[in-house]
Amino acid sequence: MPHPSVSAFANSFFKPRQEATSPSQEAADYNSNGENRCIFQGFEWNIPADQKHWRRLENSLNSLKAVGVDEVWLPPGCKATHQNSNGYDIYDLYDLGEFDQKWHKVTKWGSKEDLLALSSKAEQLGVGLIWDTVLSHRAGGDQRERVKAVEVDAEDRNKVLSKPREIEAFLGFDFKMRGGQYSDLKLHAEHFNGTDHDATLQQQKPGVIYLTKRWCPNVDKSEKGNYDFLIFSNLDYTSPALAADTINWGSNFMPSTLGPALSGFRLDAARHFDWKFTRDFLSAIKKTHPNKQWTFLAEYWHGGHYSNIQSYLRNFPPELKVLAYDAPLLYKFRDASSHLQPSAPSKSLTRPARPLPPFDMRVLMKDTLVSALPNQAVTMVASHDTQPGQTCEAYISPDFKEAAYAITLLRQGGIPCVFFGDLYGLSPWEGRGAEPPIWKLPDLMLARKLFAYGRQNEYWDAPGCVGWTREGLDGERVPEGKEWMGEGCAVVVSNVHEGGRKKMFVGKKHAGATWTGLWDWETYKLQIDDEGLGDFAVGGAGANVYVRDVASGRNLFGQFDRDIYGKA
Repeated sequence: MPHPSVSAFANSFFKPRQEATSPSQEAADYNSNGENRCIFQGFEWNIPADQKHWRRLENSLNSLKAVGVDEVWLPPGCKATHQNSNGYDIYDLYDLGEFDQKWHKVTKWGSKEDLLALSSKAEQLGVGLIWDTVLSHRAGGDQRERVKAVEVDAEDRNKVLSKPREIEAFLGFDFKMRGGQYSDLKLHAEHFNGTDHDATLQQQKPGVIYLTKRWCPNVDKSEKGNYDFLIFSNLDYTSPALAADTINWGSNFMPSTLGPALSGFRLDAARHFDWKFTRDFLSAIKKTHPNKQWTFLAEYWHGGHYSNIQSYLRNFPPELKVLAYDAPLLYKFRDASSHLQPSAPSKSLTRPARPLPPFDMRVLMKDTLVSALPNQAVTMVASHDTQPGQTCEAYISPDFKEAAYAITLLRQGGIPCVFFGDLYGLSPWEGRGAEPPIWKLPDLMLARKLFAYGRQNEYWDAPGCVGWTREGLDGERVPEGKEWMGEGCAVVVSNVHEGGRKKMFVGKKHAGATWTGLWDWETYKLQIDDEGLGDFAVGGAGANVYVRDVASGRNLFGQFDRDIYGKA
């Protein structure tokens, strides 16, 4: 028997029938064509360092667009400390693979010319590009500079461990090979407030960070006392020159370089740098390009209660429409599939001492960002940070990933972000073989594009199996030439091996119609009764999606081209 609080939540939050949100509430979910929005993360951590990735993405845009992707989140393509770097150890904002700096010209992802070709193709297809923007720190300084600092405890940055003394740190950035092109600002000690390295020491002190000024107060303080410092050398945006140069990069250099295809900025490590500067940065971009609908996505990664993320989002005016990842939901997906895990999939995960009881699916959405702020939540199942071996690793059973993606893609609220590794598979890493993609994922994405519209009816009334339906748009709301948006769909998901069944309402307009499973037409075939009800099932842990057997667009499924590595 579930705990009383579980039953109370299930009964209060989920209703057998839920009215559709108003058009104004739904607007954040829709693109400029009136279709459901979908973001694709265009990389995973272990992409081959062959400098061909911009070309892979360019040549895959048609197939991504066909299954409903309207924005691609690009990896950080600014010059980093070495050619095989993913870009988070950023050296120069203004070098996009153009100058011979840090012993290489092109980045891991490719040349600037390849990036511009990708941007041009994206513009032609109407696909937006979201740039992964690293603003919290810099790495790979060119010269040592002497600066006075105190040692602070890495676990409590407010705890000072030493008296002030001079250290030497690589805080001089001259960008010599760029020669002042695009920007003449050179970075020095006054542009930083902390670092993790004292070059005068033969052996670095463990657990120590060097504070050279004071930490920014406008950052997350729920961990480490003050979480301004993350890695490398920490930028200080109280410097007017640094702030102005960074704003120029975002509002002028990047839009003029990538052109109309640039649709937004993903703010890496947003909890680790000044939210007041972030507000000024985004406001300047919006003011410089007032007619553009920007996607501003903050990576404020906090896996606990959504309230910390919500508090961060309150710092920004509504007109900026700042979004954030729903990290709490991702960790709920992990928990919901933990009992399905046969063994620890990587050396960084611990195998449970005894079998875990099944997670109660009725409370899956409790305390998630999408339940509190559906217009500002970006929902995701995995990312480069949560894939095996990475900093925020969160293993989700492949069987349950189908269910998790059905939840993010086929429900109202939130903008889903699909992970490269789930769509195309993960490359080998550290002696571990490649991992296959989630095979049903392209069809789930296409089902979102075609069928996930209209009134949503909820059936979250059993711990191991839940479901919902979308009735489709009413006739007068269906855009001309997009008849599929009136079809609707029914979805059943389960996190137990025996699956389950749901009798669900799809709308009286569908009475008498035959509906079948998207992947198995014969096993999952039923007729909608006169009251608009059908008996829908899922055969095990995972997801099953039903649509009308002759629904417009059914012939488009099963055609996605996964061969991205053959496209460079």
